[in-house]
Amino acid sequence: MDKETDTRMHSLTRRILLSLLGTMVLAFSAQAQVSRIAPKMLKEMLDTKSDLVIIDVRTLEEYKEGHIGGALLLPYDQINAASVAKAIGGDKNRTVIVYCRSGRRSEIAAQSLTSLGYKKVFDLGAISVWPYGIQKGPPPAP
Repeated sequence: MDKETDTRMHSLTRRILLSLLGTMVLAFSAQAQVSRIAPKMLKEMLDTKSDLVIIDVRTLEEYKEGHIGGALLLPYDQINAASVAKAIGGDKNRTVIVYCRSGRRSEIAAQSLTSLGYKKVFDLGAISVWPYGIQKGPPPAP
């Protein structure tokens, strides 16, 4: 390969890589961001009857042992477009709060929800930070 061809190929490769990088940056910046929510803020939202849904992303057994009143059960590993639409509806602007035992599963669940297009997703983290009491028992029948 002569020097001129080599220079053109290098330039073309560089433009392609920069274009791909730009596309990746736009894709990541277009995704909704997950924010943490403090228990006090969530309590205020519940007290004012805000249109929100709380999702417990733990197992059925953990949910039965104690959950935030009114929380829906949707284990994090069962979150998909169909299960979320069935549980909370298709309004992707609805405020959604997730929590689990330690915060790891709720973080995964929150990212799953944003990747499905939900725009107002908040992560409470661990249920242990909730100082306002919990309820015991199974989830309500669908």
